[in-house]
Amino acid sequence: MILNLPFFGDLNSESLQDYYDKDVIFGSAKIQLDLNFYETSIDEDKLSILKQYLNDLEKVVELAKKEINSDFKGGENVVEFLEHHIDVLDETELEAIIDTKDKSLSVEQRLLSALKLMRIGFYPEDDDFAIFDFTLGEEISQYLLVVKFNNQMQLQEITMES
Repeated sequence: MILNLPFFGDLNSESLQDYYDKDVIFGSAKIQLDLNFYETSIDEDKLSILKQYLNDLEKVVELAKKEINSDFKGGENVVEFLEHHIDVLDETELEAIIDTKDKSLSVEQRLLSALKLMRIGFYPEDDDFAIFDFTLGEEISQYLLVVKFNNQMQLQEITMES
């Protein structure tokens, strides 16, 4: 079956490559979208879920940001990511990312607002169906804040990865 996917065009569910990628403008930033397949064919239902994700990309990105904010307020992974960077970055590096003189918000809150989405990877055959990579900047850190969703657009986990 041929399915037309937003951003990627026509994909044949019976003749897949293992990797597809596109750079797209999302908001005011360029991000990478990639599709990752282990087999040359896939169940059409999984491609339909992928199409839904791509159709609702703006909504899903907002959901990822909401989950990051929720974890920041009541979890530990986002705070760990932010505190790691506060510990390892010197004042000059921090100033390149945030206004260090603004005391109306905590350093963690200001650093949180500096997160940028750089990549969304889709793995239709995995439990981690969609993986969102957020960064403070590749020139700043090799570490990413990674938000993973299942095929039902439910949060699987938030982790720090390099």
